[in-house]
Amino acid sequence: MPSSFSLLGNNYAFETKYISEVLNIKDITKIPGAPNIIEGVINIRGSIVPVINTKELFSFGSIGLTEQNRLIILSHKDISLGIICDSINDIINSYYTDIKPVPPNISKTLESFSTGVLNNNTLLLDPIKIITSSSIIINK
Repeated sequence: MPSSFSLLGNNYAFETKYISEVLNIKDITKIPGAPNIIEGVINIRGSIVPVINTKELFSFGSIGLTEQNRLIILSHKDISLGIICDSINDIINSYYTDIKPVPPNISKTLESFSTGVLNNNTLLLDPIKIITSSSIIINK
């Protein structure tokens, strides 16, 4: 079942099996010289987890963080990644048969991370595509 969140007034979702936890934003340590897409890192019970500025990832531009922002920790195999969202919404009762194709008017950047649209117009995102995206890998 997908779990939804909002970003700039639009609704997005991930399959709940990829979400290990949701946290308040606190103590993000900046990484000098990192691209704008990398907000920094956090320490979660002794593990260092990179934090991605989702608005930058989706090419929405950057808007400062507030206390209302939340951090979704995505996990796949041995990789964890935090993504920033504006707020957490609900778990959506939806089935794979309810998923519609991504509309043609969506940006190419956002389309590259999407798997379809749920019946309540929530864009379903693919966390594996985000976790493995070349735009968040730093090779310096």
